[in-house]
Amino acid sequence: MDRTAQGLLRRSLDVASDIGERTRAGASQLAERAAAAGLPVPEDALRVVDELAERQRRNAEVVTTLVRSEVLRVVRSAGLAGQDDVDQLRAEVEGLRGTVRVLAGRVAELEALGGPR
Repeated sequence: MDRTAQGLLRRSLDVASDIGERTRAGASQLAERAAAAGLPVPEDALRVVDELAERQRRNAEVVTTLVRSEVLRVVRSAGLAGQDDVDQLRAEVEGLRGTVRVLAGRVAELEALGGPR
């Protein structure tokens, strides 16, 4: 995945995470305010807040998967090379460099023998 795609994915995850943190913080503050105002707060309020946080975490994973697959789809449809493609091309270039070195050495040998120029 290229840097642009990684940046887009990272920003999307940051937004999803921020929403979850705000939700959890807001729920905790609401429970604290209710208790401070003398209103009854269910004993399991923190459990509910934790369940909401866990649900948000799972939702963030789903969003991550969806965004990643969409970014990859767009990158592929745009004809951009992925990391595997780049790695394969690097290996091919290295192979060609080796071939060029061998051929350059052979040309030098032939020239040294007075071969055709």
